[in-house]
Amino acid sequence: MPSVQLVQGNPIVLPGAESGAGTYAAGDLVQLDSNGYVAVGATTSFCGIARKTESTTAGTACEWELLSPYNVYEMKGAAATAIAQTDVGDGFVVTFTEGAHYVTVGTDSDGTVVALADPVGTVGGRYWVKFYDSVIKTGEIG
Repeated sequence: MPSVQLVQGNPIVLPGAESGAGTYAAGDLVQLDSNGYVAVGATTSFCGIARKTESTTAGTACEWELLSPYNVYEMKGAAATAIAQTDVGDGFVVTFTEGAHYVTVGTDSDGTVVALADPVGTVGGRYWVKFYDSVIKTGEIG
């Protein structure tokens, strides 16, 4: 299952060129680096979702999905943490691990949990989230 996937809203898919670092998987959060290449996202610096795993050749054509603060996305919670109804409405921060990005709830920096995608008590369960517009914008140019 991808790290991040759209569950509600309108996807905006854009053409791009890979950085060639081979550091992101399909479904990972990405940004545009200073050369305009699609590159792996970083804490508070991301603007889209990779549509395929990055190659190791710079300039390889790719597609990526632009994040929107109006869309709802699904992301996995921390592996050792059970999801709770009280998580809804809390902020979260994204931890970047290639192919396995996840959210830690309770830190209000990247977005807000809007619903639970799994039953209460599921350890490492999935959340439906919205990203803050201010965070998305920081990833436009790396």
